[in-house]
Amino acid sequence: MVVTPDDAIQPSEDHPVCCESFDWHAAVHDHWCLVRQHHLLDDRQLIGETRRR
Repeated sequence: MVVTPDDAIQPSEDHPVCCESFDWHAAVHDHWCLVRQHHLLDDRQLIGETRRR
């Protein structure tokens, strides 16, 4: 239960595997959107940047 602002946990702290997504479901959508973008654009710089994260 969040009573004060200090009680709030950021999603990235609570579920680090989800990166900046709100929950795992959104993280899955984000992942596949990036995969599709890489495939469509063949953007080498974006691929390298994504892998570093």
